[in-house]
Amino acid sequence: GDESESTDGFDSERLLNGNEIKPDDVTTKTKSAHNVVLSPELSEHKEKKSRVIVDIPQKAKLHEEACLPIFGLPDEVQEIITAVAEVFQCPQDFVTSTVFTACSTAVGNQVKCFDGKYTNPSLLWMAIVANSGTNKTTPSKWILEPLQTYEDKLYDQRIRDKTPVKRLIINDSTPEKRAILLQDNPLGLLMYRNELLDMFEDFGRYSKSGEDVNGLISIYDQIPYHKDRVATDGNVKIPCPYLGIMGTIQPGLISSTFGVRKNLTSGFSQRFLYCFPTQGIPTLYNDNTISENLKEQWYSYVGSLLGIRNQPERTILLHPEAKQRYIEYYNYLQKKKFDANNIDCAAYSKMQIQVERLALTISIMRHKLDGWQISELSMLYAIDCMLTYEQYYTNVSNYFNRSFNSLSNNALKILVERYPNLNQSKLAEALGISHQAVNKALKK
Repeated sequence: GDESESTDGFDSERLLNGNEIKPDDVTTKTKSAHNVVLSPELSEHKEKKSRVIVDIPQKAKLHEEACLPIFGLPDEVQEIITAVAEVFQCPQDFVTSTVFTACSTAVGNQVKCFDGKYTNPSLLWMAIVANSGTNKTTPSKWILEPLQTYEDKLYDQRIRDKTPVKRLIINDSTPEKRAILLQDNPLGLLMYRNELLDMFEDFGRYSKSGEDVNGLISIYDQIPYHKDRVATDGNVKIPCPYLGIMGTIQPGLISSTFGVRKNLTSGFSQRFLYCFPTQGIPTLYNDNTISENLKEQWYSYVGSLLGIRNQPERTILLHPEAKQRYIEYYNYLQKKKFDANNIDCAAYSKMQIQVERLALTISIMRHKLDGWQISELSMLYAIDCMLTYEQYYTNVSNYFNRSFNSLSNNALKILVERYPNLNQSKLAEALGISHQAVNKALKK
C-alpha cells in the first residue's frame, strides 16, 4: 500500500516533510498537438493553485481561492480534466467532480474501505451549482459517456441472450421502480439528473409518505432495503443498496430545494458534495476540440475501472499513517462543530464520512489496491479536496432558508386568493418551500 514511489503527480517526500506544494513544484503533462490544440489565450492560462495541508487541524484552513486540486490524480486523468475544461470552456472543478462521480460509479459496491469502526463504499452524491450559461451539462455528458456506452453494450447483449437487462445509469424513475433496479443491479447505479430540480419536484409525486427522501438517505447509508408493498413486481430485498446521485442546479433554486426544512433537518442536503466555484471571467469562443486519441484514452481508463466489477469483492484498510491523517481531519471538523448550528454540524459530520469515500475513490483511480490499503498520500489528497468542498458547502449554505418560514395553510390560501395570478412556483421559491408544499396547502 506504499505509494512513495508513485510518479503520477505526488512529490511524496515534500508532502511527508510537511511542505506545501506550489504550482511550480507540480509536474503536469503538457498537452500534445494531437490531443488538444489550444488557442494562444488558453495556452497562457495560469494554472490553478493546488496544495496539500499536512498538519491538520493546526494548519488547516480553507483555500484562499477555492479550487479542486488535480495533482494527486494519475497523469492521464489530469490531462483529460484539463483538456475537457479548456475545450468546453467551463470551470475545471465541474470536470473534476464529474470524474470523481464517474470513477466511483464504475467500481460501485465491489470495493469498500474499513477504518476499524465503519465500512464505507465509494458512493458519492454530487451537485454542480452554477448559473445558466456556464456549460454545466456538456462536460458532464462527455465524462459520463463511457459509462453510458458500457450500459448500452450490456443492454444489447442481454437482449440477444434474453437475460435480465443490467443498468448502470438511471434518470427518471418512481421509488418502486428504482428499488427493483437496485435489486437487479447489486453492484450499484448512478442516478444522473441533469437538472436536480426535477428530482426535488418528483418528491411526493408518487407517495405522500415522504419515502423518497427517507429512502434515499437509507440508500446513502447502505441500510438494507426491504419492501413488501410492490403489488405488481413482488417483494424487493436489497442487502446493500448503492445509488450515486449527480446533477446540476442553479443557485437561485437552492432555497426551495436543498434549503427547505425537511431536507436540511433530515440531513439529506448535507450528504451532497457541492461544486460551486466562483464565477470567472467569460472566455471567448475557440475552435479547440478533444482528439479521438484522448477520448479513447478516457474510455480505456474507465474500462479498466469497470473491469474491477468482474473481480472478487474486496475491503481495503487504512494504512496507519492514513488513519492518523484521517483522525486529525476528523478532529478538525469536531472542533468546528463547537461554534456551528445544527445544520452545519450535520454537514461536518457527513464530511467525516465523505473524506473516506473520496479517499477510497482516489486509491482506486490511482490503481493502488494491490496493498489492500489506502495510503497516507491518498488520504492527504482527499483531505485537500474536502477543504475545497467545505468552502463550496459554505457558498451553498448561504442560500439555505434557515428561518424555515412557517406560513400557515390558511395564510397561503388568503395570499393566493388575493393575488389569483400569482405564480405558485415563484411563490414557493420566495418562501423557501417546495412547490409541492404550496400545492398541498392549497388543496386542504
